[in-house]
Amino acid sequence: MATREMKKTNSLYRLSFRGETAKGSPIERFATTILNAKNILEEPGLKLCQLEDGTLLEFYGTGSFPPENMFKNGNTVISFRVPDLQQSLDRLLNEGARLVADIKFPRSGFAFCHVQLKDDQIIGLFEER
Repeated sequence: MATREMKKTNSLYRLSFRGETAKGSPIERFATTILNAKNILEEPGLKLCQLEDGTLLEFYGTGSFPPENMFKNGNTVISFRVPDLQQSLDRLLNEGARLVADIKFPRSGFAFCHVQLKDDQIIGLFEER
């Protein structure tokens, strides 16, 4: 499936959900049957879908290995695309947030991290060049 090219601006990029199962949870059924999310990856404990606007939906279940501390304070994590990851991270850190784990660079031109805000909420930040 071809991924739609998204503008490189601040935007919702990914929603991650943790449950007992990756496939068949109420939120996964809602996404696929009501929002028409398309299945783009399925493996034991993980299902990845994509909405028409390019937003990724991750469903983690038993047997999955989400990024360290991702679900530390809840079962849902919202991630945002930002035009400059380091600049956005610096601004958040200056406001009292903390980096949960090192910035990851899984492929050329792509970087992400998870940040714990002052209210303990974990969010993700992504940059794609």
